Amino acid sequence: MPATGPIDAPVLRSGTRHDLTIKKCADQQGGKVMRYGYDTMMCWEDRYLSLIDNGHVLATTSLAARQSRAVAARSAHGTVVVHGLGLGIFLRHVITLPEVSRVFAVDADWNVLSLNEDGVRGKCGGDKVEFIHGHPIDLTRGTLATKYGHLDTVDFLYVDTWSPDYDMGYHRVQEVRDAVEGLFPFVTWFHGQEIAMVDWMRNHRSPPLWDLSRMSLDHFDEWCIHVGMTLGHRSNAYLDHAKTCWSVQRTRRDHDAFRSVGKTRKPGPRWYARSMYVNCEGRTRTDEVWMYAASEHVARCLACRVLEDDFGMAKLLDMRLEVMG
Repeated sequence: MPATGPIDAPVLRSGTRHDLTIKKCADQQGGKVMRYGYDTMMCWEDRYLSLIDNGHVLATTSLAARQSRAVAARSAHGTVVVHGLGLGIFLRHVITLPEVSRVFAVDADWNVLSLNEDGVRGKCGGDKVEFIHGHPIDLTRGTLATKYGHLDTVDFLYVDTWSPDYDMGYHRVQEVRDAVEGLFPFVTWFHGQEIAMVDWMRNHRSPPLWDLSRMSLDHFDEWCIHVGMTLGHRSNAYLDHAKTCWSVQRTRRDHDAFRSVGKTRKPGPRWYARSMYVNCEGRTRTDEVWMYAASEHVARCLACRVLEDDFGMAKLLDMRLEVMG
């Protein structure tokens, strides 16, 4: 699976449309913001847009959002069902692909549906799209065929729901299974599935696979059998991509927690590692497992080299000896 860049951000203006607010994020420096990507560590990116409903962020056009959908988009072909439209990053991209002949765009929110319908009207590939108010759980291949004409198969399903706290773990698999049940797509993807796969291998597989360097294609096959779907590309390149995504998002979450605690007190590295790997995950582990997890975490922090700056991020220095001592 060759490397691929992020999907282009759709051209949108700030303002209120269909009772939804589209707003640019706060400027940090010269029209740029410093953020984690989905598979890249913290970097500067252009100010991105957020879709807000009653104070809740439903979607963004951030680099992370566009990176997370790029690999999946390369597998889209034939008849495509997209559930969860947001600001239309994935939808606006796949309708332009020559391999895609038909798209069913599904969302449970009328306002989001209307926003995207307005966005693709008159655009390249816009005539391929049928907009449906509802949820894939309520859809079957038969009902789509009855309402929208002859339909032999659903070739590609993408469950594009998103959580503002990046809660993209293994628990989301059941949601995807429900969406698949009546459609029987040839290919299924969902937003954050790389993180879900690694989460399963580390926390739900028996025995757990703590050392990700040992992850192999046999483990990938085991994952696909467990979920009953082929989620991703069966290649070592995809496994490397999944490990990178998981590591970046775990580091981002750890840094957010560290900054939050640092507002009231300055925790030491031993507390930091133990809290992230034991307390926050709600289980007690053996000293050997904890030591491995702590050293792994420190290695990620060192690779990131986030230093204290104007944004109040904690200064992370070489803590390996202190943590392991």
